[in-house]
Amino acid sequence: TDLLWKTPVITKAQWLCLGYISFTVGVKGTTVLLAYTNEWLQPLSIWPVAIAMWAIGTFLFLLPPTRGAPVYALTGIIVTAGATDEGWDIGPAIGLALAAGTGIKFGFAAIAQKLIG
Repeated sequence: TDLLWKTPVITKAQWLCLGYISFTVGVKGTTVLLAYTNEWLQPLSIWPVAIAMWAIGTFLFLLPPTRGAPVYALTGIIVTAGATDEGWDIGPAIGLALAAGTGIKFGFAAIAQKLIG
């Protein structure tokens, strides 16, 4: 009866399920690591924070399971909070966060078009 459960179809189904679970856990892990990024970048000034968020966001978009909403939301939270902590008004702080989020998307699109195809 053990031979009955070792067919190629069953083996491929098991690998498919393992891949699905890995992607699901990977997405949850990405959200947790992005939340930790807020704590890690807090002592820095605003420009290194904006550049770091651009680099992290662009890298994450190159990974297939990454969803955009957590990356954009955390970019808005971290960059806006960093700018207001340095005395910026809320309008320019939100504008910088929007510019960083747009830069993430454009950076990813440029890399994907030129390097991936």
